[in-house]
Amino acid sequence: MDKIKKAKVAKIEKSIGDFEKKNFIFIDDSYYSGTTGVSINNFLNKVGSKIIKTYVIYDGNDKKSSDRISLYNYYDWNKGSNRTIDELMAELKKYDGIPTDVFHKKIIKGEITSIIQLRKEISQFKIQSGQKGIDVYTRVREGFNHLKTFDNFYKK
Repeated sequence: MDKIKKAKVAKIEKSIGDFEKKNFIFIDDSYYSGTTGVSINNFLNKVGSKIIKTYVIYDGNDKKSSDRISLYNYYDWNKGSNRTIDELMAELKKYDGIPTDVFHKKIIKGEITSIIQLRKEISQFKIQSGQKGIDVYTRVREGFNHLKTFDNFYKK
């Protein structure tokens, strides 16, 4: 550690054999859409390995998984960030094939208070009525488009 502190640089080298045909536990500070874990798992799959369990401190995804353990899950306690009626109505206008009057009433009554909650209910309605559900986390995923695929670490 003294050498690292003095040099201000730490270089860690691993050969590809360190990753082949092994199961891994992924530890991260937070989990939202799962993009980071998926990217790492895709890299590991190329060498016959996989992530078998994920541990996070903060879980911001509303879908539960027995393979993901968190100290705190946001959706156990919240329905999303409260939005104004105008913001919710503007979001509602983006979707076709739904009974907007039903959703208007829920918003006005305060039964729907967040965009994520609105999107989930729209998706559930569409699926129940034989339509294709919507991607509830589109906006979250768009923010992660810059993430690496970890291909630059894979040496053939």
